[in-house]
Amino acid sequence: MIPKERYDMMNRKIIVFGIILLFTGIMLTPCIATDNARLNEILSSECPLIFVEEPGTLSGYVTDTEMNPIEGACIRVDFHETYREDYSDATGYYHVTDIPLCYCMKNATGSKPGYIPVSVSLAITENTIHDFILASTGPWLYVGGNGLENYTRIQDAIDNASNGDTVFVYDDSSPYVENIFVDVSITLLGEEKNTTIVNGSTNGTGENPLELFGIWITADSVTVSGFTIEGCNLSGILISSNHTNISDMILIHNQIYGLAIGAMNTNQSFEQSGYNTITKCLITQNMGGVWVSGHHNTITGNVISSNEIGIIVIFSLNSNISHNRISQDGTGVYLSGSYHTVLSRNNISSNDKGIYSMWTSADRILQNNFIGNNESASTFPGFFRQYFFKLDGQIPYPIRRNIWNENYWDKPRSHPYKSPGLLWFFIDWHPAQAPYPIEG
Repeated sequence: MIPKERYDMMNRKIIVFGIILLFTGIMLTPCIATDNARLNEILSSECPLIFVEEPGTLSGYVTDTEMNPIEGACIRVDFHETYREDYSDATGYYHVTDIPLCYCMKNATGSKPGYIPVSVSLAITENTIHDFILASTGPWLYVGGNGLENYTRIQDAIDNASNGDTVFVYDDSSPYVENIFVDVSITLLGEEKNTTIVNGSTNGTGENPLELFGIWITADSVTVSGFTIEGCNLSGILISSNHTNISDMILIHNQIYGLAIGAMNTNQSFEQSGYNTITKCLITQNMGGVWVSGHHNTITGNVISSNEIGIIVIFSLNSNISHNRISQDGTGVYLSGSYHTVLSRNNISSNDKGIYSMWTSADRILQNNFIGNNESASTFPGFFRQYFFKLDGQIPYPIRRNIWNENYWDKPRSHPYKSPGLLWFFIDWHPAQAPYPIEG
């Protein structure tokens, strides 16, 4: 059963695109163009992006789904055809050191025999913190197919699953016309993403908020892979939890969002929904591709195209958006009310507007390709309003400058790149001379 507080949350006013228009109308202050002196100290080495400074570290705790510490779990960070690793102690604590600092995403994996391995893409800084939650390996439950004990509905299998179980869904009974609620830490696998389809357009009354989503995830440490999610009344997937991994999916023809992380209303907390990863997904032909709120969420290696807005980062802390192909959207990336969003190594092409940024602080827009957009990027920061909300206690983060550096702007440029605008603009002091070879 869905908890009452979740019903109350969803019955509040859902912010879709009206909030974007509202914010656009009330920003009144100029932008200050900035430089990032740290980026001048990049070495030319085997990885040309390694900084001249002390290496980075990754530390945190490893627990099971009941939050008990796991001793002896291996945490391995892979990069540049090598790796660093450490093992958790009796308290579950680990500390991986000597990780080079660069713009490359690094794959961190937590594993131990008897548990399901968990991998996440991270941008390592001087002192990166990430906690791993490992689910113990459990039995498999099957949906569709020919097994005598197989379930016919995905929800029925989930309702009978326990933490650590795997629910495998065959494609022979597709499409599954369901609104799925995941409140247990499981792995949900589709047989093949093109043919295992969840259609969320059930003919409900609208009184039950579950009817708005194809899959609504409230449990931590959930993995979902191998489905097409379509036709949902609000969002194909809603993540209201932590440490969830979504990969190898198709999110198409949903009325508002392909996928949403965190709350979608004005009463949300920045602390909701953290350390979730979205990777290797095709997100297309929705009104909004991905809504990102919460903290420490990663969007990497996806194709996000033909949406009104590709990615919306709003009320968000420490989001990482990298190695995506963002194309043919109305606006590729919309940033508002975010702090320390790292947007790096994306192909942003053939959009009406590549990036629109407002009300942001300490964001880093680095080494992206801007190619063939009607307008590559623009900004409208609203410093006075930010300081007002800071003094009023409504935002928890400091007000700092944003950095635009080493992006490729349609063609080689011998001078710094200035964005259009007289009062509100930014400067990329070191524009790239050639597009970056970006995987994803």
